[in-house]
Amino acid sequence: NLSPKKKKVSKIKNRSKISEQQTYKPLVFWLKNYIKEKYKEDSEAFDTSAQTLNNFFSSNFESFVKFEDQIKNLEDLDIRPDIVGISKVSNKLFFIESKVVSIGIKEVGQIWAYSIIADPFESFLISTKGQEEVDWIKFLSSITMVY
Repeated sequence: NLSPKKKKVSKIKNRSKISEQQTYKPLVFWLKNYIKEKYKEDSEAFDTSAQTLNNFFSSNFESFVKFEDQIKNLEDLDIRPDIVGISKVSNKLFFIESKVVSIGIKEVGQIWAYSIIADPFESFLISTKGQEEVDWIKFLSSITMVY
């Protein structure tokens, strides 16, 4: 066969991929606005992804007794929600877990476990992608049985 070989040309998609860390700043801003709009309360929101909740609270607040009362066993918690919001009025806690992958059982389980352990007023799982094919009705039914 004397025909010249065809070169395979790989097409490189010029997508800019966003990292999970790049989602934190906009989510901090969003959470503060969400609390203000929905609950009419001033709040603070923080990127807490780099440290445990206990380390974050103890190193950023002179007295974190009010959080110790709200979050049982705070000193023992080894959880790292990406974003934590705190209402300045009611001391309600809000969690955001940010993902740059499709939401699946693992991601839902992570925020669910954080919520069971620390009992925030509201928690959110936010992704830059869609969701995996999961039998959500079956999954959610199994969660409600835990309570």
